[in-house]
Amino acid sequence: MKVIKDFRFFICLTVTCLYGIVINSLRNSFQFFLGPIADYFHTSSTNIALSSGMLMLTSGISSLFAGWLLDKVGVKKTLLYGNLVIILSLSLSLLTKDYHLFNISFGLLGGFGYGMSWGVVTQYYISKKYPEQKGFALSMLANCNAFGLALFSPLWTSLASTNSWKLGYKIILFSFIIIAPINIFLLGKTDKQVEPRKIIKSDSWILAFKNIFSSSKIKFSILSSCICGMSMGIMDTNLVLLMKNELLNKDIISRLMSTFGLFVIIGGISVGILSDKLFKNRKNLLLILLILRTIAFILMITPIAPLIKFSFFVFIFGITYSGILSQAAAIITGESISGVGKLLSINMLLHQISGMLGVLVCNLSLKIFNNYNLVLYLVVALTILIIMYGYTINKSKSRV
Repeated sequence: MKVIKDFRFFICLTVTCLYGIVINSLRNSFQFFLGPIADYFHTSSTNIALSSGMLMLTSGISSLFAGWLLDKVGVKKTLLYGNLVIILSLSLSLLTKDYHLFNISFGLLGGFGYGMSWGVVTQYYISKKYPEQKGFALSMLANCNAFGLALFSPLWTSLASTNSWKLGYKIILFSFIIIAPINIFLLGKTDKQVEPRKIIKSDSWILAFKNIFSSSKIKFSILSSCICGMSMGIMDTNLVLLMKNELLNKDIISRLMSTFGLFVIIGGISVGILSDKLFKNRKNLLLILLILRTIAFILMITPIAPLIKFSFFVFIFGITYSGILSQAAAIITGESISGVGKLLSINMLLHQISGMLGVLVCNLSLKIFNNYNLVLYLVVALTILIIMYGYTINKSKSRV
């Protein structure tokens, strides 16, 4: 029976990861197609880039709706609604002739569908369905974006060089139409096992926020997700620029970024396995990841040789990149409380908002000081405060 159960878990996780690779291609292909899309609509890249920001913000907001919907109608229907919105978004994006309409269809509709189809929904189902393996499963889901980049970057680069961005989005659309129904079937056919209780009136947003403030573990998890989002937002947009400012050549930067992607995948999977096998208290693993993240940012403000600095940074930041968010989600879903879907959606929204704040603080640091020191010191200080809070939770519980 254990073999059968493990086989079902493997099949379910594999299909969900394939689904995740396709749906995340909607986001990660955009950076390759930005120029060709701008040329197609005869406008600037800045105007088209707006749709990417809209997608990020809308996906964060729609995750709140996804959390509410999860607690009301379950996984299957939530995924179905989100998937239909994504199909509509891609179809309209391919048909429109005006960049304003493209921003609406790709940014607003695409973000709404993405927030309802990925992240909160898949975290919720996998965590509830496979509690003993959820650390590994959540880390695999968190790495789907990195897997997609590794697999399809050559294809997106090739299509962008020939201005064939529409062909790229057609490939994503048709792949999504194939994999989405299979994923819904595997995820949704056992909704009753995932959600055995009936939703009661008290299972509201007010109760969700009360649960956050009453549980130190949930507060620590959400604070960890926030600082994780801020540091991700900073480095996802500025890491290459930071390397260029230190006068590293293009070949070294390219190798460092490729190595970074490899460490993201290795670190994510390793953290998932460790959390399932060695760390009964996932909060301790989350503390270790935060300490490592702090060390990585301290390295960035240390006056050492740039190549040594960035080599260590891409290693430490890479292995902690997806682990913090996945472990925070694992802790939240492990709590025996109602409204877990809403809690996950709040966690994801705050993670996304923190990422946007990281980008804004970066711009402010550059305008005022003409360097990144302000934002680097800020991340170090905030992370240390969160680590201290997590440590006090452990200490107070050990005394009980």
